[in-house]
Amino acid sequence: VGTLSKALGTQGGFVCGPRRLIAWLINQARPYIFSTALAPPTAAAARRAVAVVQQEPERRRRILALAEQLRRELREIGGNIGDSCCQIVPLIVGEAQQAVRLSRRLEEQGLLVPAIRPPSVPEGSARLRFSVTAAHTETDVKRVVEVLRGKIPMRSIV
Repeated sequence: VGTLSKALGTQGGFVCGPRRLIAWLINQARPYIFSTALAPPTAAAARRAVAVVQQEPERRRRILALAEQLRRELREIGGNIGDSCCQIVPLIVGEAQQAVRLSRRLEEQGLLVPAIRPPSVPEGSARLRFSVTAAHTETDVKRVVEVLRGKIPMRSIV
């Protein structure tokens, strides 16, 4: 079972397995019975995204390196990033209102960093969610950290 969202940037999901299992799921799985197939453009986008993952492993390495840089630099300025180890880097700030305020301040600086709050995360662990992509640069990472360091008092996010 896999998803086509987030890392692949499309929608939907898939199940891999023997023909017998797939046939059973098609005919018996209630969520499948009442659903429709992906739109052809969505299926084509997902197929192309899988091809990019297979043919361009340097993109994945680059994303992970940039995410590690972001984690390291956020820690250096006192940020709590939990145990993140992928391209999605949280900055745990605590209260939901605080996360929303920080997200808005970042947006004022031209940075799209959504606030994630309950019920998506436990009460008291609201966060900013940084999603690192292959389009980002080391300069982008440094900029977001500088905005947090220079414009937002660190005592408010530790």
